[in-house]
Amino acid sequence: MADHVRWTFGDGPAPEVIRYFKEKQLTPSFDWRDVWAEEHAIAFTVAKSAGFDVLEDIHEELSRAIEEGLPFAEFRKRLEPRLRAKGWWGRQEVIDPASGEVVTAQLGSRRRLKVIYEANMRSARAAGQWERAQRTKRMLPYFAYRLGPSRQHRAQHVAWASAPTILPVDDPFWDTHYPPNGWGCKCWLRQISRREAQRLGGPTESPQIQYRNWINRRTGRMEKIPVGIDPGWHSNPGKARARKAMGRFFERLEKEGGKAAEAAMRDFWRSDIWRAWVMMERSRVHMPVALLPVAAEALQSSSPMVSISNDTLAAKVRKHVDPKKALPAVDENDPDAIRRREREQQRREHVYRSLQALLRDWPRLMARGQVLKDLQPGAVWIIVEADGLLWRIVVRKSRNGYMHVQTLHPTDRKHLHGWLKKKK
Repeated sequence: MADHVRWTFGDGPAPEVIRYFKEKQLTPSFDWRDVWAEEHAIAFTVAKSAGFDVLEDIHEELSRAIEEGLPFAEFRKRLEPRLRAKGWWGRQEVIDPASGEVVTAQLGSRRRLKVIYEANMRSARAAGQWERAQRTKRMLPYFAYRLGPSRQHRAQHVAWASAPTILPVDDPFWDTHYPPNGWGCKCWLRQISRREAQRLGGPTESPQIQYRNWINRRTGRMEKIPVGIDPGWHSNPGKARARKAMGRFFERLEKEGGKAAEAAMRDFWRSDIWRAWVMMERSRVHMPVALLPVAAEALQSSSPMVSISNDTLAAKVRKHVDPKKALPAVDENDPDAIRRREREQQRREHVYRSLQALLRDWPRLMARGQVLKDLQPGAVWIIVEADGLLWRIVVRKSRNGYMHVQTLHPTDRKHLHGWLKKKK
C-alpha cells in the first residue's frame, strides 16, 4: 500500500491526533529504553539524539507530516538534509552518557527515519482514536482487534485478531494491548456497535494475559511484559497521555499562576479534551479547575490549585443533564399535572444550560465566587452563578494535601440563607 494512501486522514487528521503529538515535550535520549513506556505519551524522543541539536527538527517535520498527511518520501526529503547538515547521520563514535563509554552507534539513516515516521504516526493516530472513542462509546461500545497490512504478523497478534477479540472500549485488556503493539506493528482497532459485535461473534471474554520477565539494561529494572508485545509498547498511548499530561499541566499552572494559569485552564475547559476524559472508566484523572488561595488558607492546603476527578464530574453530569432520565408520567387530562411536567422540563433545560456555562468558564467563576468557610467541617463552599443559576461547589483537602471538588449542586438563595441561619 502506498504511503500517501496509508496516511491519508480524509480531509485532514483529527484534532486529537495533532494535539497528542504537538503537546509532547522534547526529551533527548541516548537509548530508546531511557524514555519508557507511558512516558512516551508526553515525551518525544529519538535514540542517540542526546548531544545533537536535532530533536526539534525531527519533531517539527513529524508534526507537519501528521497535519498535512505527508507520505514518508516527502517527510524524508525535507528532513534528511537538515540532519546531515548537523552531523547526525551514518555510523559514528559517540559517548554514552550513562556509562561514559565511547561506542559506535548508528545515527541517522533512511531506515531509521522510516521507523521514526511510522512509529510516531501510528502512536499519534492510536491516541487520537482512543480519545474519540471515549466520546462515542455509547453508540460504538466495542473495539475489535484487526491485523494491519504487514507481510508477516506475530503469532499472538494473529490469534487476537482471529479469535476474534471484541471487547468493551474500557476493558483492561486495552491498557496493555492497544496497538501498535511493537516495532513495525500495523495492527489496529475497529470501533463497532453492539449489533456488529454480535454479528462478528462477540463480545468475547477478555483474553488471559501471559507475562514474561524482561530486564531493562539501561536501568537495571526488571519489567513484566505481556507475551506478544514488544518492550516499551505495553501501554495505551491515549490513556497514558491523559494521566501524564495532566501531571505536567498541573506543574505548569502552579508555576505560571495568575492570569496565565486562569487562561490556560479556561482553554482546557473550552476544548474537547475533558469530555473524553470524563468518559473514561477504570482510570482516574484529576483535572485543574481554579486557583483559590483563600480556600487553600482555610483548608491549610499545600497548593492553591483546585482539581476535580473525571469520575466525580461524570457522576454530576449524568445526574443533572442525563437526557435519558424520563419525566414523570402524568394524567394527560389533568392540566395542573401537565403544567408541572412542563415546568420540570424547563428546569432541567435550565440546569443543563447552566452547567455547560459553568464548565466553560469555571476557572474565572470560581476565582470570583463567594467563599463560605464555616458551613461544613473540613470543607469550603464556593458559590457561583452561571446562566442565572446558583451552584454550590464543595471543596475539600485530600490526604496528600491538595484541594479537590467533592461535589457540586444547583442551589438557590433560599437554600443558602437557610444554611447561613442554621450556622449562626
